[in-house]
Amino acid sequence: MFAPPGVPKVRIDALRKAFDAMIVDKTFLADAKKRAHDIDPVSGAEVQAAVKKTVSLPEDEARKLRAAMGFK
Repeated sequence: MFAPPGVPKVRIDALRKAFDAMIVDKTFLADAKKRAHDIDPVSGAEVQAAVKKTVSLPEDEARKLRAAMGFK
C-alpha cells in the first residue's frame, strides 16, 4: 500500500495501524490461504526506508537497477 507525498502523519499512522491489524486478522488470513495468496508483509517504516533509499540513488546506480529490472 502506498500513499502520495504530503499525507498528514496522523493519517499515515491510522493506515499503518489498520494494515497491521489486517495482516493478523484470522478471517483475512483464512481468505488469503483459500485463494493461495502468500502473506509476508513488512512494516510501513521498512517500506518507507526502502523507497527513500531507492529514489535517492545516484543516476548511474539507478540506470543499472532499471536495466537489471528490464526497464529502459
